[in-house]
Amino acid sequence: MKSCFGLLILLFVIIGVIGGGGLIWYLSSNTEFTRADAAPKATPVPGQIR
Repeated sequence: MKSCFGLLILLFVIIGVIGGGGLIWYLSSNTEFTRADAAPKATPVPGQIR
């Protein structure tokens, strides 16, 4: 009986890891979450004090 619970826990962990990785992959490939829309870096103005 204990081995059955161990196998179930292992199965849920594997499903969670694969599902989490799939979710991250989906969100990173989704156009709403891409870094292409991120604001560009600010360029320093010549003569600006650092």
